[in-house]
Formats: sequence, structure tokens, C-alpha cells
Amino acid sequence: MSSGKYIKTKFEGVFYRESQKLDPRTGTKDRIYYFWYADAESRGHWKSIGRHSQGYRPQTARQARMDFLSALSGGRNLIEMDRFTMGDAVDLYVEWARGEGKSIDRPLQQYNKHMRSRIHAIPLSSVTPAILTSIRNTLSNVLAPQSILHQFSFLRRAINHAIARKKWFGSNPVSSKAGGWKMPTVDNGRVRFFTPEEVKYLLADLQKRSPQLHDMALLSLKTGLRATEIFKLKRQDIDPHAGIIHITAKGGERQVIHASSDMIDMLLGYCR
Repeated sequence: MSSGKYIKTKFEGVFYRESQKLDPRTGTKDRIYYFWYADAESRGHWKSIGRHSQGYRPQTARQARMDFLSALSGGRNLIEMDRFTMGDAVDLYVEWARGEGKSIDRPLQQYNKHMRSRIHAIPLSSVTPAILTSIRNTLSNVLAPQSILHQFSFLRRAINHAIARKKWFGSNPVSSKAGGWKMPTVDNGRVRFFTPEEVKYLLADLQKRSPQLHDMALLSLKTGLRATEIFKLKRQDIDPHAGIIHITAKGGERQVIHASSDMIDMLLGYCR
């Protein structure tokens, strides 16, 4: 239910009506956005875009109107375009990718497992930031952040392909550029320390594979030296009397690292 009054926004042809339902996030009356256009016979029409609570804003309604008028002037079948679904875009993209010999089975398998039932049948014109956010939140219970990003990246590529093939003439609702939706972000930085038991197994396994690699790993664990710093070590860098190792740190700076006597003896055991 909404009030009958269309309220003009600052954008040409874009209006909203106040709904009797409240926006759950603000507690105020929700807004339903529309745009107005005239057909070839100069008859006026209203087209509903979506609710404020669903992530729509006057700017997105304005872009939708511009896309609609552009399609209308190009003589495109707007009714057919309104029926073009996310599934249509995915199927079109998969067919093209296979024809190009691209690896598509893995992302398609993940799409079918996690996304298909949630978005496949939804027309692209009806895909809202609220729908995408709901799907993202649901997937966060079963998938890692990186996997979720891959899922939405697959959708974005499929829609971009549909746009390039002129099967869809609107903006890409999965693109952050469309407004109201942000692609998931991933923090790939992870910090975890070995347990003493893990150190024991690691060193034992390395000793079997390569005694030299074992010694480099042990030196790194004992002193905190990076691999690149260990690779550059020379015999003259070792001072056994002071129990220190001279290294060339990042940026070329010379630094001193204190080492235990067993580490010094281990390094001196190498003739070169």
C-alpha cells in the first residue's frame, strides 16, 4: 500500500510515493521510486523501480530511466528485456565460455550448488541490492569470504557478457558502480603460529628431504630471519665470538641479529 501522491525528486522524471509500510532500518515510511515516460503516441506511463528499503535511491531510478529511454529509442523489445533473468545471463555466458575453450565447470558447479535456487529465475531488472545482500549473508554461513567473492564475480562477468552481446541494456546490478551494492571484500592477511608439536613434525620431515632446508627452516624459526635474508648469508657475516649474524635487511640496511651458539655452530659447519 502507498499514498496516491507522486512526489518529485531533483532528477527529471523521477518520483516517489510514500508506503504505508515502515523502512525496518529507519522506522520511517518506506519510499517506492518510480519514473515517468511518454510512449511513441505521447501517452504517459509510470514504471515502478523499487523501494528505499531494498537499496534503491533516486540516483538508481534516474539511471534506470535513462537506460529505459535509451532502449525505447533504439526500438528494442522492452517487455522481452524485462523478462531477461539472471539465469539467462549465466546460460549465455557459459555457452560462450565453453565455445572459447575457457574453464567454466568449477564456477558453474559452485553457482548451481549455492546460487541457482536463490537468483536464477529473477529478472535482472528486479535484482536489488537488498536481494544481493541477503544472498551474501546467507552464503556467509556456509562459504569462506573468498569463495563468496568468486560467486559474485561470476555473476558480474555473466551480466557484463549479456550487456556486450546486447541481450541486456540496463546497468549491471552486481557491479559496485551501479550504486547501492558493494562487492564483497576479502582480507587475505592471516596470522597463525606453529605449535611446538607442528614445529617438531615440520623439522623432522624436512630433515628427511633436505638437511640444508632443515637448517634454513630451523634458523628462521630461531631468529626470525626471512628466506631472502638467509639466502644472502656468507661466512664473513657470522661473528662467533659476539654470537651475532650480520644481515642485509629490506632496503639494503645492514642489521645485527643475535643467535644462540648452536645456530652459530650450525652455520659455521658449512664450508662455503
